[in-house]
Amino acid sequence: MAAATAARSRSATEVWLLGQPEPNPCWGKQLPKNGQVLRRFFHFVRVQRKSVKEAASLVTAEVAVVWEKARIPTQKKSRCVERILRLYASWQNLDRSKKRSAEVDVENRRSFSLALMTLFDIGHADAFDLITVDEDRQFLLGQRCPDGPRCIMQGVDQSLADRERRRLERGVLKRSSSPERATTATRSSSGLGAGDEEENGGDDGRDADFVPSAEYPLNRPVPPSVAARRS
Repeated sequence: MAAATAARSRSATEVWLLGQPEPNPCWGKQLPKNGQVLRRFFHFVRVQRKSVKEAASLVTAEVAVVWEKARIPTQKKSRCVERILRLYASWQNLDRSKKRSAEVDVENRRSFSLALMTLFDIGHADAFDLITVDEDRQFLLGQRCPDGPRCIMQGVDQSLADRERRRLERGVLKRSSSPERATTATRSSSGLGAGDEEENGGDDGRDADFVPSAEYPLNRPVPPSVAARRS
């Protein structure tokens, strides 16, 4: 009786061409594939009843964590969300024609199923130039192999992480003792408010490309001082 109930429950939640939605982001030691991302997306939409855009944003944040661990620069968040929405739109088109048996429909389903097994690639266009460690470049190349990923993520390189942390701390100390900081403080005391900042060339609201790091992940804004230092 219990087995029959469980079988009915699984049948009710199963997604055509994908199987069961993914309740947990179990990406393992590799970058997520299209199928994994789409199954996770359907969990948010069908199980947690999130909107399509909210589900895509939530999955993007989860996927970004994995790419950050791999130390690979990514595209900006909005493009990652769009990529998930395009995957979903492709699935919807196939779902509408799933009862058709024409050769072209069968081929489209086969191609989509193969694409589900490939990398959900949100790498930055200049990723290979931005990556500073050759092992990270080789890892990305291995993940992009058309016949399947060939590399796995290893443990955290603690010595490299410590060096980067010390470099960041030195940068913070240097900025805190610079004359520009005193000038900024003087301007603040003179009454320069948020409205004045906009009139003098404040944030234009554009979503610029962002290279995630352990300190500032994709789903968290980068402090202006750090953004200026990166540009």
